Amino acid sequence: MDRFDDFFGGDTQNDGGGYTPVYHTPDPAPAPERGIKRWVVVLMVVISVIMCLALIVNIVVLTSLKSEIASEYAATIKQAIYDEYYQAIKDVVDDTGMVSDDLIDAVVGAVNTSAAKVAGEQTTKSVVNIIARNSGANTYSSSSGFLITAEDSSGGRKQYVVTNAHCVLYAKQSSTGFFPGGMGTSATFAEYETITCYFGNDDSDSYTLSVVGCGSYYDEEVNSTDYQREPDLAVLEFTSAQPDSSEHPSLAVAKSDTATYGDDIAIVGYPVYEGVSVSDGVICSPAHSMLEQGWGYGQFYTISAAVNSGNSGGPLVNNRNEVLGVVEASMNVEVAENIGYAVAASTLITFLEEYGLTVVDPV
Repeated sequence: MDRFDDFFGGDTQNDGGGYTPVYHTPDPAPAPERGIKRWVVVLMVVISVIMCLALIVNIVVLTSLKSEIASEYAATIKQAIYDEYYQAIKDVVDDTGMVSDDLIDAVVGAVNTSAAKVAGEQTTKSVVNIIARNSGANTYSSSSGFLITAEDSSGGRKQYVVTNAHCVLYAKQSSTGFFPGGMGTSATFAEYETITCYFGNDDSDSYTLSVVGCGSYYDEEVNSTDYQREPDLAVLEFTSAQPDSSEHPSLAVAKSDTATYGDDIAIVGYPVYEGVSVSDGVICSPAHSMLEQGWGYGQFYTISAAVNSGNSGGPLVNNRNEVLGVVEASMNVEVAENIGYAVAASTLITFLEEYGLTVVDPV
């Protein structure tokens, strides 16, 4: 029996002729091609992922830089505009040492503020929702109006409400149909039995009004020719309690019709029972006479602000909270959308003077 130690040449020597082991070194096996390909694929995937991550990082960084650059550019432009206004004001004032920088800043801020923003912060406090009713009849009107301060012939000053005539009068009878608007040849108009108003969205705190003066048509038969000789304006007074002028200040009225193409404007009113609202736009056409029958007499601005039912009688204001006109109506949507008209301030001032009232700037 073969010995394990003899075969491997262990510690015990066999002098009698043992077996000499023969070792065979195996030929080196070729590297597995499949394993190499797998590692190459893995390496390529890793490189692709790294490149994608680098690309994403670059995009994020570039986007951030683009946003930052855009912000800085916008800020630079804004500052440049501010500086231009600032310098222009200083150029007008000869002795700038007598005018504080704070005052100039306030003026520049007013110039740079949109009419809609000013209207939302200030004008809304001076605009009322006018409700006119007749008892025992389904006759009802909801419209807008605004506060002014006027001096009468005796020198007394108080607040009045300005609106459109068609907001406080109704067609009592018409020979051929409803008038105005071209549907009737003549009509007789009368004042609503009760006229009240309230501020904001609180209709529980209302005030009673009465008509002081009314243009266009009033308690007599008129036709389209008469209508063209009178403005569609009305001025009303408070019959009992008056609003607190510190909470509801009067609006200043522009002394002339100087607004022109592209000027920033806003209208404030109570459209379609939605509470007080502000709509912005621009002057499309400066003050001009209207040739259309049904708009009444006077000068009118054409505006791009949306005029809806209930906006009639509200103020058209600029970015200084100054009344440029009284909102009249909108153009027929079949002709053009978001085009409206407002009776210009000059026509309002003349109308008030006919009733012995002179507009004064609010204190």
